[in-house]
Amino acid sequence: MGLNDHRTSLLLSWLSLLLALVGVGISAAVAGCKLSPFQCQEDGDGEGPIVFYRERVVISLAPGEVAVEGLYFFRNTSSRERRVRIYYPFPIDEDHPYPDQVEVEGFQFTREERGISWWMDFPACSATTVKVRYQQRLYTNSATYILTSTLYWKRPLRRAEFVIKTPLDWQGLTISYSPDRRVTKGGFVYYYITKTDFMPDRDLVIRWP
Repeated sequence: MGLNDHRTSLLLSWLSLLLALVGVGISAAVAGCKLSPFQCQEDGDGEGPIVFYRERVVISLAPGEVAVEGLYFFRNTSSRERRVRIYYPFPIDEDHPYPDQVEVEGFQFTREERGISWWMDFPACSATTVKVRYQQRLYTNSATYILTSTLYWKRPLRRAEFVIKTPLDWQGLTISYSPDRRVTKGGFVYYYITKTDFMPDRDLVIRWP
């Protein structure tokens, strides 16, 4: 190998190393974006919105009460950290009083007139979940889970899953959204409802005789 060939070989080696380092940097940046496969999308102000894109909710009914446990999925589509106040409404009227037990897992919340609110910090380009539980007394044979508040987010849920659990001997149950399937297990009946690209036009209302 001549001198020029040796210099060319060294130059190619350095270029290969540089490209490898750039590739590692790009891979690390992509790995740091927890939204994958979602991409950060910034609006005209340089900050993309916080998106509420999925929920999984279990509604357990018993005589005189309902227990709700919901897991809610959010993503920050901005390349900046965001701090947002979340409002969570309850269905309240004379037959459905304010819940007597409420928990937002990992967060301190403020009691509002018809719901609760809390602050959430969203790291840049990240996905976050939060779990909410509440128990509510019922003075009539009906229970409501508020769905129409999704309209506030101005986009449909990519996926919404609901499980309704009732005692086995409850007959004549009606649900405002038709269940996909019904399963009897361990002395209870489970109704399953799954929606995709879901923008609700009514709340989830359950009634029984």
